[in-house]
Amino acid sequence: MLTVNHEEKIAILTFKHGPASALDLEFCQAINKALSEIRASDARALVITGSGSVFSAGVDLNRMLQGRAEYISEFLPEFGQVLETLLFFPKPVVAAVNGHAIAGGGLMACAADARLMAAGTGRIGVPELRVGVAFPPLAMELMRSRLNPLATTDVLLSGKLCTPEDAEAYGMIHKVVNKDELLSVAISKAQKLAEVQPELYALTKEQLNQPIREAIDAGQARWGDQIMTQWQSDQAMESLAAYIKMMFGKK
Repeated sequence: MLTVNHEEKIAILTFKHGPASALDLEFCQAINKALSEIRASDARALVITGSGSVFSAGVDLNRMLQGRAEYISEFLPEFGQVLETLLFFPKPVVAAVNGHAIAGGGLMACAADARLMAAGTGRIGVPELRVGVAFPPLAMELMRSRLNPLATTDVLLSGKLCTPEDAEAYGMIHKVVNKDELLSVAISKAQKLAEVQPELYALTKEQLNQPIREAIDAGQARWGDQIMTQWQSDQAMESLAAYIKMMFGKK
């Protein structure tokens, strides 16, 4: 499902789950376990990346259709834990987005402190509304904190899948990098961030993210139950099925 390698105190977490690293319950559990172990290790920083031409294609929609409400009630909190852990990870986190990072994949990339993306045909975006599901408060506040204000219509409301260059202009990523240099540049960036005293980095990151945490808590209190109900609804299931058929020609 994934591999963890270490290079000079930098942990490199590589997603390898099927052809597109689609997010299902077991994959999210594996990611959370790996993140917990990396946090407890002597690694000074973390790089997350994908395999081949895909970072992560997002949530496994077929699993959602098969498992419906019962599966979603387990999956959504588990994936939320992945995002929360990455966003509030006390060590530097660098995303090396090697290719497509769609929906949940885009959210994982955006949760990193520093975000690099390979030049080329890869696309990044959060087309949740096109898929037919609402943004959980954690996902909404994560994207709100990353996007340039004028980009919210294209990225959140229209569900645009962005080129690396558009993603850089919108604030989703910081820099477009030659594909052959992506991982080495990401490791170098992680090493640079790791030069800061760990306690100071963790404290400053916590301070920077405090408004996001408060907004997530407020959003969850106000809309959390409503959004979970929407994800589990028959209407959402119909929208997922229609989206899968449109994208992949499956019934």
